[in-house]
Amino acid sequence: MKVLLTGANGLLGRCFATELSKNNHECTLCGNNDLSNGAIKLDIRDFDCIMSVMKAGNYTHIINCSADRDPESCLNSPVDAYGINSAGVENLAKAAKEFDTTLVHISTDYVFDGKNPPYSESDHTYPLNAYGRSKLAGELAAQTVPNHLVLRIPALFRADLSDTRNLIYKINQQLSLGKTVAFDNKASRFYTLADDIARATVQLLEKEVTGIVHLSAQERTTKAEFARIFARSAGYDESLVINLDLPAPTTEKRPDDTHLDTSYFHSLCNFEFSPPSIALTQG
Repeated sequence: MKVLLTGANGLLGRCFATELSKNNHECTLCGNNDLSNGAIKLDIRDFDCIMSVMKAGNYTHIINCSADRDPESCLNSPVDAYGINSAGVENLAKAAKEFDTTLVHISTDYVFDGKNPPYSESDHTYPLNAYGRSKLAGELAAQTVPNHLVLRIPALFRADLSDTRNLIYKINQQLSLGKTVAFDNKASRFYTLADDIARATVQLLEKEVTGIVHLSAQERTTKAEFARIFARSAGYDESLVINLDLPAPTTEKRPDDTHLDTSYFHSLCNFEFSPPSIALTQG
């Protein structure tokens, strides 16, 4: 494969860059704000820029990791959110069709309302917030490409504490200073290693799978419980993790349980996702 990777220096993008290289696939790293690691400038909201890069590359695949993943940011800046999560994907889709390229688009479990889990790929989508709606619009754009792979994934983390985009990097900063952290202890979450998502996706691409596929670890936690798992693994006092049983009234609405059914993926690939209780313990 010859891959154009957008959002290459984000949490998931870095995992894709590593995994593609490990499997001897050629990969061009692209970014808009972060051009470290040799990434070239590419704003997916700029169609002419995308076409210029595509013409020079003869790519077989585009993997789109560019996104605004923050529900609060999407709520407060909906135009910007749709620009990156929807309109930008439309631009990539147009380019992919022009060059007969496979488009891989990373979506989210937040396209579901959380009222009837677990969710299969064919279940009805009903996002509750601006983030989910913008990502669903991106899904629909990606699906206009004949060869598309839309991956719905949950919240991600890494065991690598040096990655500043990593949730546990921020938790570790606070706990290492003996400071408390307070997180939601109501909504179910299925935190998944970003590294595992990259590994699973490469397997799917090598098998030439298309369509919509759900990828997720299956260990149910709350955000507070996840933080306690990390605290135990790092030797911190668990009492520093404080439960928030009610969300702050000013925050964007989030679904309570968007558990993804991954049976379709497991029918395609022999791969097991590492739950946080194992991934964080093993480091």
